[in-house]
Amino acid sequence: MAPPAAIHPRSHASLWPLLAALAVSLALACEAKCGPACGTIPRSAPAQAPGVGPTHLLHLRHASHRIRDLLAERPMRGIVLGVFATEPDYDYRTPLAEIRATGAPWVSLCVNYYQLRADSTEIGIAEPHTPSDQRLAEIIADCRALGFRVLLFPIVLISQPEKDDWRGTLAPADRAAWFRSYGDLVARLAGVAERTGVSLFSIGSELLSLETDRESWLAIIAAVRSKYSGALTYSANWDSLAGPAFLDALDCVGVTTYFSLTTKNDPSIAELCAAWEPYREDLLVWQAHLGLPLIFTEVGFASQDGNNKDPWNYFISERVDLGEQRDCFEAFNRVWLGEGRLAGAFFYNWFGDGGPSDTGYALEGKPGLAVVRQWFEGLGDKGREGGTP
Repeated sequence: MAPPAAIHPRSHASLWPLLAALAVSLALACEAKCGPACGTIPRSAPAQAPGVGPTHLLHLRHASHRIRDLLAERPMRGIVLGVFATEPDYDYRTPLAEIRATGAPWVSLCVNYYQLRADSTEIGIAEPHTPSDQRLAEIIADCRALGFRVLLFPIVLISQPEKDDWRGTLAPADRAAWFRSYGDLVARLAGVAERTGVSLFSIGSELLSLETDRESWLAIIAAVRSKYSGALTYSANWDSLAGPAFLDALDCVGVTTYFSLTTKNDPSIAELCAAWEPYREDLLVWQAHLGLPLIFTEVGFASQDGNNKDPWNYFISERVDLGEQRDCFEAFNRVWLGEGRLAGAFFYNWFGDGGPSDTGYALEGKPGLAVVRQWFEGLGDKGREGGTP
């Protein structure tokens, strides 16, 4: 299993009223797009069943040809597979086959890369949870053999965190050195992504304290584009949408969805839906101003009593609550399933045994999975012709 990340308080609801104004400023930033690199392997999976595509998304003012190709038929719909095994030769074909059996056409490979402390400047220290580039390429090949489109999703973890340290609070002693090290890592992974036919590559996730360094990120994006011809995204944290200063240089914007919903255990589905509405409105305003397709990179709820209060906190309770997890997914579906301005969603996660006694995010063996599967059964295409960006 993946080592637990430090628990981090991330409730900043006061930011939401500022998002629209800040998004306008961001949308007026540099609109130049990098040219495509030469591809080596076609990125398309075997043809999916015909369906109504999100055609209006293709006319967003900053939508690149790369993302238009990905969204030409259907939105992205998948499950996150944690590439967290400590055994270097762990066979991921079994969990991949299980994910394929859900009907998911996409899989997101979440891969951990480590730095020693929050103030470290070097990323990529040896950890048993991180596969080698060769092993990662083999796992991607297994995904492709099963017909998946692949999102490659590297994240940064801290090997020796202090209290409240996590990747959103990194404070490298030398920021320039950190960006050089991180840029080298991401460019190297971009080469793996290009060689293996990855459809979408994330250049980072939830690096809140480092997101304002626009020039450093633009340099990373340019280096990645020189090695990888596919579409690029970045995963912003749910409470820091106004932070990243470089989203206009990407092909689509990603967001994790660990929004605090209610203040009670076991709320009704109606209460959960009502809690989603202000977040939904703000997200769609933000997406419209950016003029880029929006995807949810992590939609997850731990099967714990009260997890809806802070879904990012997987230590909120020791009491298993499969019903609350299911209700949270049901409310998410009622608010977002068929929303034409959402270009995709990835559900977190698939790793470990899951089952009725599990208190983690795992989907397998839980009633919430039946709700998630609605996204893979064609229902996610309802309304795709409606709505305006």
